This record gives sequence, C-alpha cells and structure tokens, in this order.
Amino acid sequence: MSRKTIKVSEILNTVNKLCQTSHGPSAEWRQGMLYLLENVLHKTHNYKGFVYLTVEQVPAGELPGINYIKVNGTMVPHPDHNKRFENTDSTRVRYL
Repeated sequence: MSRKTIKVSEILNTVNKLCQTSHGPSAEWRQGMLYLLENVLHKTHNYKGFVYLTVEQVPAGELPGINYIKVNGTMVPHPDHNKRFENTDSTRVRYL
C-alpha cells in the first residue's frame, strides 16, 4: 500500500463542519472527533484555539456551545458564567 498524506486544514474543515451541522452523531462521538483533531493540531503546531458556536450557528433544535445575550444591539457572551454554559453542548465548537 502506498503512503498517503492529507492536509491538516482538510481535517480541520471536516471536523468543524460536522460539529456545526450534525444532527445524528452524539456529543460523545463529536468529543472523540475533537480529541483527535486537537492532537493533530498540537502535534503539527497548528493549534490556534477554538470558539463556541452560538444558537444561530447550530442546526435548529440543537444546543449551542455557549449562550449569548444582546447588549446595546450587540451579541455578547452571557455575563453570568453559569448561565453562559447552562443547557449547552461543549462539542459545538469551531477550531481556528
């Protein structure tokens, strides 16, 4: 079998898309993908952090990664840390 390589950016884009758009896979399944992606990013020195997805960025009816509120017309993370992550899904993220 010949050796094949894949661009880290392709893995990153695939995992980001699945975390944002998936309905079927469980949070545990997404957590496994995120664990693998983080390892690849760290080992290749490509880790640049992540952001939590808002309710507008995930499929309808799915939990967001973080709760935002509108302040002076701008959406900002909820100021109360407990409410910021209340009823959320920590696997709804996008890696940078």
